[in-house]
Amino acid sequence: MTTLRLAIRAYRDFYDIVWWMLLATALWWLALISVVFAPPATLLLFRQADPRLGIWEDRPSLREMGQYLISQIGRSWVIALATLPLIALMAFNLAYYGGSGSAIAALAPFWLVLLIIGVVATLIIFALAALTDANPTTCLRDGLRLTGLHFPRALVVLVITFVIPALLLTSIFQFLIPLVLVLPGLVATAFSRFVLRVSRTPFPRPNEPTEERLHEKRSD
Repeated sequence: MTTLRLAIRAYRDFYDIVWWMLLATALWWLALISVVFAPPATLLLFRQADPRLGIWEDRPSLREMGQYLISQIGRSWVIALATLPLIALMAFNLAYYGGSGSAIAALAPFWLVLLIIGVVATLIIFALAALTDANPTTCLRDGLRLTGLHFPRALVVLVITFVIPALLLTSIFQFLIPLVLVLPGLVATAFSRFVLRVSRTPFPRPNEPTEERLHEKRSD
């Protein structure tokens, strides 16, 4: 239930900093077209979603966002080259063999599972890289470890913040399809908080009772 609440909480967190996240998400889509700036823009998206920052004054300004993009090109590309080719390979195998009539098509569920694991691991790794100053090797190692330990929980977060809203918007609420464009920002918001929680990194939780309040409840 805690993971479910965390995933749903991402909607509120996104709303609290909606203008910053809309700006970062728009920059992410533009960077995706450029290809070169796609990996650093992904780090920027997670960085902007960091719940440890204030709602307004502590968020990276537009100038600081540009500086961050430039400074993270090398680091982000190392992470991207270590993760994205494997995801592309798994997606290719799923599409190629899954659509064939041969006996090897029976491996399609296997490739699907590997693809999902790869996507979840990549999101966790990029979140770690954005939330810490660790080198790419450390981010990859710790990201894979957290994926192995918390994969079911991470999958719940991904389903709640991306899969379900994407399906609803494209199949039921088709007049709201443009909202699909904000989903990367929502996923970044959710995984930033998720990674901080599972890595036991302290971060503000204004809606949770303080230790003093918990003590008062136990005393009543």
